[in-house]
Amino acid sequence: AAISYVTGSATTYGAQNSFVSFNIENTGTAAIMVTSIRLTYSFTAYFRRVYWNTTLVVNSSNPWPGNNQSVSFSTNMTMMPTEQVTLKFEYFRAAPGGGARVNMTGRTFDIRFSDGTTLTVAIP
Repeated sequence: AAISYVTGSATTYGAQNSFVSFNIENTGTAAIMVTSIRLTYSFTAYFRRVYWNTTLVVNSSNPWPGNNQSVSFSTNMTMMPTEQVTLKFEYFRAAPGGGARVNMTGRTFDIRFSDGTTLTVAIP
């Protein structure tokens, strides 16, 4: 796959470690356009915002997306060859309208990009 997870880049931040950040890299030789993502995981959590570097690409209203839901970006994003991008997922909560914060420490999830790439992210 041309989109790769940057090993060791995943971390939590924010209140009760309910935000997640990790880096991806285009290891291919062509530009890749990403228009949507889908997270899959085995715990209960919903997220509100997704940043692609500093660009807010998902800003959900109630209900927030959760497990195995495709989420379209408000702006299509392009990764050039060798480019690294920081993805940030903010406000993991226990209910689709918010609720209690979900601590993301030690969690693992898969992320599928619109180009068909699926990566596994393990958060320390």
